[in-house]
Amino acid sequence: AVFTNGAEPRVPSAKPFEATPEERAAQHRTITVNTGTYSVSGSTITYRPMVAKSPGFVGGQATGDFTIEGDTLTLVSKSVVYADGTASPNPGGRTMTLRRLP
Repeated sequence: AVFTNGAEPRVPSAKPFEATPEERAAQHRTITVNTGTYSVSGSTITYRPMVAKSPGFVGGQATGDFTIEGDTLTLVSKSVVYADGTASPNPGGRTMTLRRLP
């Protein structure tokens, strides 16, 4: 999964391919990147990252509830836990809505 965090447009570097440290840090904060496996039980999905932007998340897991209505999939975050067992202090309630395009 790769997605942006928020609805605001991402800001490119002033000089292409030559981001300043500040620009790079700002760009890094605006995306989430994870890949791995997932399982589904009822309306709960559990993600287990094998590669992640945040190295501590590799080996951890995230769970969420989902609904599907027509061409719309809605995911609501429930928990995020790092590999060392540390739980996110603000894991729940974030919603992502995906719509199938024709």
